[in-house]
Amino acid sequence: MPGRSSATRRRQITSCTECYRRKQKCDRAKPCNICVNRKVPGKCAYSSAVRTDLSSLPQVSRPSIANPQVPVEGETPAATSRRQLLSDQAGYLSIGDSAPSLGDRGSQDSGPAQLRSLPSSMKDKFRDLASQLPPPFLARELVDGYFSEANWYFGVLEQHYFEKLYTSWRTFGDLGFKDGKVEELPQDVFHFPALLFQTLAVALQFLPPNTLTTRVFQVENSSDRDRLSQMYGEKGMEIMTLLGREDPTITAVQHDLMRGVWLKNCSRGKEAWHVLGSAVRMAQELGLHLHSEVYQTRDSKVEDTLNQLWYEEYKRRLWIRLFAWDSHMAFTLNRPRIIHLSDCTAKPPLDCDLPFDPSVAVPTVVGEHDPPSSFTPHLFQYSLSRLVHEAMSLNANKRDVKDYSVVKKIHGEVLSLLDNLPAVVRHENPNVSWDNRCSHLAKQREQIATSANSFLLALYRAHARDRRESRQAAVQAALSILASQERLFNMMGKHAYNLYILTIYSLDASIFLSVTLAEHPLTDIDLTSQVHRAIRAALYRLQLAMERSQLARSGERILKLCYQKMERSTPFEPTSGEQGIFAGQSNPPNPLLTDITVSQLHSSPEQSIFRLPVLNGSELDQLNSSIMFTNVTEANFDMTLWIQQMGYWENPAQGSGTGQDSAFDPPFE
Repeated sequence: MPGRSSATRRRQITSCTECYRRKQKCDRAKPCNICVNRKVPGKCAYSSAVRTDLSSLPQVSRPSIANPQVPVEGETPAATSRRQLLSDQAGYLSIGDSAPSLGDRGSQDSGPAQLRSLPSSMKDKFRDLASQLPPPFLARELVDGYFSEANWYFGVLEQHYFEKLYTSWRTFGDLGFKDGKVEELPQDVFHFPALLFQTLAVALQFLPPNTLTTRVFQVENSSDRDRLSQMYGEKGMEIMTLLGREDPTITAVQHDLMRGVWLKNCSRGKEAWHVLGSAVRMAQELGLHLHSEVYQTRDSKVEDTLNQLWYEEYKRRLWIRLFAWDSHMAFTLNRPRIIHLSDCTAKPPLDCDLPFDPSVAVPTVVGEHDPPSSFTPHLFQYSLSRLVHEAMSLNANKRDVKDYSVVKKIHGEVLSLLDNLPAVVRHENPNVSWDNRCSHLAKQREQIATSANSFLLALYRAHARDRRESRQAAVQAALSILASQERLFNMMGKHAYNLYILTIYSLDASIFLSVTLAEHPLTDIDLTSQVHRAIRAALYRLQLAMERSQLARSGERILKLCYQKMERSTPFEPTSGEQGIFAGQSNPPNPLLTDITVSQLHSSPEQSIFRLPVLNGSELDQLNSSIMFTNVTEANFDMTLWIQQMGYWENPAQGSGTGQDSAFDPPFE
């Protein structure tokens, strides 16, 4: 009898990976009958060893492959290869004084894209993770929701380029790579499922109830939406960890920045800062901080040049968002700067919106009679961030500043920035003729006002202890913050109460006011009453946001104590309509609480400000107002850390979506 062949025959696997792993009979549908019955259709994926060229896909032109290294004139290919190897090993950027021309290109750009294939050990894991994206009709609803509800404030994504990537992923990745028909993809398309997961995670944080997504996933209450949001965010991080960040793309930068957005909305600011550092380093490796020119040549088409011009605008917009966020965290949250202005040569982007078709429009600033630009607030924050670097280089935000006049000079520059804003977003005497056609315009006015006054509060904070004029300026800035926060809060729906800015700025301003007035009571009775009303309104807003925000839950507790400590020094004489606010009596709402009904005020009496427990004398005596005032007037004051050190940081509830428990397997219907 002849001996058996040493080569073992291996049957082709035709079942899905889940059925193969569980040794169950698969009907080979997508999703298959077993995965549908187990309510895990997102895990139903098929692996295949068949290699197919991109050209096999119908009606799609294959992107050309470009050599990422442009040879130096007169240099041999071997020398170019050695130079690239040395720069990679030494960690140098090989881009000279300007941004790279090809290194950041992918499906978003009209230029050539570099293709990449995954090692066999990574393919199945990548396909498994990408297959857990929701069905396209649900992803579409969430993406549209993000752009309509959240991107006006965050400004991380540009919808035109996001949609190009989404189309590329659906064409090549989702319908090709996952089924084994495509082996090579542009690097940014590999990164896109991670970005899509993070975008869906943020969208779920602002998703209103009674949508198709909430019904299909059975996540009608906010805690279930938060758990699903957390799960999607973690899947995005798994994909980025799998792919690595050594060969970055703009898509990877956006992923980390969107992850930071999600973390901040979950009151996890420290983690957000670490993720921001990763995004900045990848952006610097891509050369986004460096100036780059686009020229029209005799051989290039006008359409291609226009596409490249808008793509440069797109990159500049992403860079200034990174720059502004880094500067803000350095100036107001006691974090060291990652970006230094002297390293940056990139020009600021234009104040305009990206066109629907960049190939037929010339980049220009919007005119006086044109529809307003939605990017104006981000440009303002960028200008404010440049002042942050100026203030920090002059020690203007430190008590030991040698020349106090620089503080007044920087204050004047902030006022100049406000005066030079377009009339439609100016806070004083704005042009409101566009408000009905631009749904977020009024919100963006308050966004700008809050940013400016938060900067001024941080500027004067360190001088408030020793200089009366600085203390007065800081008090006025804090009151202006709370007024803007009140107006903005009233424009937002309940589903947006976990927005970070609705909590952090109100807490910072309110705690500063209550601690400052406890130590330095005001002589102006009207101004004192204004402070009382503003803090009470802030407390009520925090109580409304407590269900969605850990920072609101923890901060509301310490603010109550600080406010009651302030009441000892500056008693409040309420008007007839405000009598009994702390006695639990049924009275009309505070006049500052516009657009809030009496029924809303008493909907949760056990948590309401009207049921605020009054501490006894010994408990209040334990709060040393002098020490607290010293703390809150430090230049490096970190409010979140201070609340934790005071012992009032509340751990997130089990399953709230902001903790570590992420077990959630949403059913399909």
